[in-house]
Amino acid sequence: MVPLVVSYAVDSLNVPQTATPDTLSKYIEPADFVRKVHDGFKLAQPQLVEIILSIEDEMRQVDHLKRQSKRLRTKLQRENDLRELKTKVAVLRWQRSAFQEVANVIAWTLFGMERTHIKAMMKKGMGHGYLRDRNIDSVVMCAKQINSDPDSFALITDITSCLGIGDLILFRLNQPLAIVEVKEGRISEWIGETLRKGQSADVKKLLDGLLQLNVSPDKIMNQMARNVRQLETAHGATEYIRTDRTDKDFLTGLPRYAVEPRSQRKYLWGEVNAEIQKVKEEGWRGGFVNGDCLTVGIIRPFPKESAFVSRMDFRHYVYHTTKVPFRNCQYVTDVSKNATPEFFDYRDLPIYSLKEKVFIPSHFPLFAMLDTESSIDLLTDALRIYVHFDVDVFWNICEHFRISPHWISVKEYQQTFGKRLPRIFHSPLFPKGYLGFKGHGVFMHGLLWSLVYELETGASIANQLQAEPERHRS
Repeated sequence: MVPLVVSYAVDSLNVPQTATPDTLSKYIEPADFVRKVHDGFKLAQPQLVEIILSIEDEMRQVDHLKRQSKRLRTKLQRENDLRELKTKVAVLRWQRSAFQEVANVIAWTLFGMERTHIKAMMKKGMGHGYLRDRNIDSVVMCAKQINSDPDSFALITDITSCLGIGDLILFRLNQPLAIVEVKEGRISEWIGETLRKGQSADVKKLLDGLLQLNVSPDKIMNQMARNVRQLETAHGATEYIRTDRTDKDFLTGLPRYAVEPRSQRKYLWGEVNAEIQKVKEEGWRGGFVNGDCLTVGIIRPFPKESAFVSRMDFRHYVYHTTKVPFRNCQYVTDVSKNATPEFFDYRDLPIYSLKEKVFIPSHFPLFAMLDTESSIDLLTDALRIYVHFDVDVFWNICEHFRISPHWISVKEYQQTFGKRLPRIFHSPLFPKGYLGFKGHGVFMHGLLWSLVYELETGASIANQLQAEPERHRS
């Protein structure tokens, strides 16, 4: 399924992997290439819907079992059952997120890989609940009808984790995108007719239709207000993308911009993909890529090797590359019996698993950065990739770029940004308080995720902060 959304057009048309948008016309008409890309999306989308529905059905069953377990008389039996069920739910949620990440590739591709375009389509509370609790059957039917047109593609937003506005995102060749809300039922039909006709509507006919619904006026007015809010939100998102004018980002409360500068950004994905291939070809257990403030560990776990062992092996490597030379490793040198084991020095080093990227919809999809085979290996646990971010080195990089890093106390932060404290700072990454940049805001999730899940270099982040201070405060 992954090749359908990542490389279907290139594979089908034998376009060289080195082709760029500027050189694509040498091999095929751009419009024909776009149609072929959409063909891959049209093949993948029904499969994604079916798989996500089956996972969610199983999640429902587990939720039902959890409710039954809570009524057990024996406390020990109840706790054991609940522990097993919670583990199963966590696995199912991760599986759903992994397939949503595949759908995210479609969304990011259609939006031109513009992060702020994707963020414009996000809203609070999105992603909750199950597909069957919504009008998924009607949405699928509508998408199928639209996708019968070779020049159009309708993406079902609910199968992604990064789109929270609309039921469908409609892309038509050489036309601006459209956000589609799919409604069903007599009430929605009456509301739609009323909103479409507006002042030109036949009032008597509308009132007659309202009386036939036999529904309380409050319910109709609440639903109409909800539909109007949805239309306003959809209009605001499309206008934002079209004009680069918008209100504040709901995540940060700061102005958003339709296009981010990317010309000078530097990522470690090329080095990581190359190291993965080298590890596989040489049959090594693992390999490492060292960036300016990042260390990336690539591990091929032994059969039945726990994730804890892999994480500790990576922390051990980081410890000896950043703090104590390998020649002084206690595992290969004679040390006093009274010496504190070095394990206690590195066991709490903050690291991130790249596999967890599937829970971060605001940044590039995993499948758009790793090659297809490695992405699948990572998600099936045949490969483990960990990232360590060195805050002290990043501090030095920021000083080099004259961004003036400084630590901010809780009191200072609340005086400047409000009383609500971001949860990012409940982390061993920031033992001295909050990391701020004079005139450039505060280090928050957006920057951290760019580093540890997009593998952007510290110098690239600092360069962007220096060049575009208003666009990179989060």
